[in-house]
Amino acid sequence: MKKVCNLLTLGIVLMLVVTGCNKKDEVEILVDSDPLYGYWKKTTGNEYLRFMTEQEDMRDGDYLFGYEWNEDDDVYESDIQKQYHGNGWFKYKMTTKSKSDTILHELHFMDNQGATIPKTYTIVSTSSQSLIYKDNLSTYSFIKVKR
Repeated sequence: MKKVCNLLTLGIVLMLVVTGCNKKDEVEILVDSDPLYGYWKKTTGNEYLRFMTEQEDMRDGDYLFGYEWNEDDDVYESDIQKQYHGNGWFKYKMTTKSKSDTILHELHFMDNQGATIPKTYTIVSTSSQSLIYKDNLSTYSFIKVKR
């Protein structure tokens, strides 16, 4: 009986050690602490982003919804069609591998049968008033605005 208890204890300890060492590459940032919520204006030009805060029913898996428009191209927030997710809309989520390596994943919608264009950015810095991220081509800088 003592031998069975020792083997059972050893098995449980090994299971805990093996399970504790099995980590995913990416860890999700909690949505409640997401610093992206709200309106952002690009520091050059009149390009805007809105990362959605309301309408929890719009959540789609790990992604939240947002949309963008560029007033320099005569496209305004009122032009974004709110009844369906088409041009101007995107889904987003943030993941992190470490405190210094945060990734912004976006899926931009097209008007043709739900096709999406994936975009991936590295967050350079974020605060309650500024957002800077980059991809392989450019760095994008935004300030928080009230609408």
